[in-house]
Amino acid sequence: GGSADAARRQLAGRGRGGGSNSGSSERQQVSELIGLLGKRQLLPVAFFCFSKKRCDSAVEGLHGLDLTTSAEKHTIHTFVEKCLLRLGEGDRRLPQILRLRELMRRGLAIHHAGLLPIMKEVVEMLFCQGYIKVLFCTETFAMGVNAPTRTVVFYHLRKHDGKQHRYLLPSEYTQMAGRAGRRGLDSVGTVLVACWEDIPPEGELRGMLTGRSASLESQFRLTYSMILNLLRVEDLKVEDMLKRSFAEWRAQRSQPKALEELKSTEAQLARVRRRAWPSCALGCSREEVDEYYEVSTRIDALNAMLQERLMGLRTVQQMLVPGRIVLYLNPVNGLTAPAVVLGSPDDAPAGGGSGGGPGAGTGPKVGLKLGPKVGLNLGSAPPDRGSDGDGGGAGGG
Repeated sequence: GGSADAARRQLAGRGRGGGSNSGSSERQQVSELIGLLGKRQLLPVAFFCFSKKRCDSAVEGLHGLDLTTSAEKHTIHTFVEKCLLRLGEGDRRLPQILRLRELMRRGLAIHHAGLLPIMKEVVEMLFCQGYIKVLFCTETFAMGVNAPTRTVVFYHLRKHDGKQHRYLLPSEYTQMAGRAGRRGLDSVGTVLVACWEDIPPEGELRGMLTGRSASLESQFRLTYSMILNLLRVEDLKVEDMLKRSFAEWRAQRSQPKALEELKSTEAQLARVRRRAWPSCALGCSREEVDEYYEVSTRIDALNAMLQERLMGLRTVQQMLVPGRIVLYLNPVNGLTAPAVVLGSPDDAPAGGGSGGGPGAGTGPKVGLKLGPKVGLNLGSAPPDRGSDGDGGGAGGG
């Protein structure tokens, strides 16, 4: 609306003041936001940034912030010392470790792929225990770590996916926003979207918040080698492996709905069968019509099988020479009409891909007589042979 556009223009005007001023203003806003969350009892909070550099610069701007008590500082120090005993004396003096120890002592931390594995583990455990009050992390923190928090803040809604900068997908937003709210501790999780410089477009926000997440598709495939390997294990059967797959879980989950649809369809068919049979000019009953339909279906199946076998015989291929009259079954309307063979695949040019003997092609070229001098080409061979052909469509004879 107009108010949103006015707010965008106002924020854009503020952002034109220069890079250093906007950066300091952003750090000040982050500090004020953390103070507001602390007053409203909404800590701990996880800030999702989409670059390691952004995480580092954001936490460096909070050099004067201290969120832990003396008892919490002692607990954090003792826990970190025990975890770092596995490292050598020289490794404990690494700049990254010294910097993180100072941050964690004040209740702050970062989490991204640039950290040492042992320090990432320390940060995760302290955050789960509630000693880390403010965490600046990347998207990976929401993927493989079960560490819920009371509040989630999106530092930005745009990320670089390796090719371009784009807005978050609904599934990505849901994955990260789902960290807000701790089971058994918080009745409601809080999710905030920071607008440091500009308000995101309304359409992008609506699509991200209400869009449909991508559904997971099972890639489980049962192969012969897997079956042979399972037969060598006595404690596990092939049926047990299938039951444990994600595809089977989805099938079992959708089974009640499928059963309801089946019962509904069967009930509709039962109601149709209970209706009075309409009057027929030939006096046919329902049972006679059903029997006629079954017989017709069998005849069609036998005709298709017989024609497929006959067309594979060399003798039949030799009989279908140009000029022979045949009956053509139209696959569109199911009606039979007289037709004339106009050519064979053997008459095709060398570049046409036809074989070198009778029966090598897909079938004869057939023309259907529509009038005194009008013909419709129904075969697969080129229309350069035979009169009355116009280069038309489907093959068969």
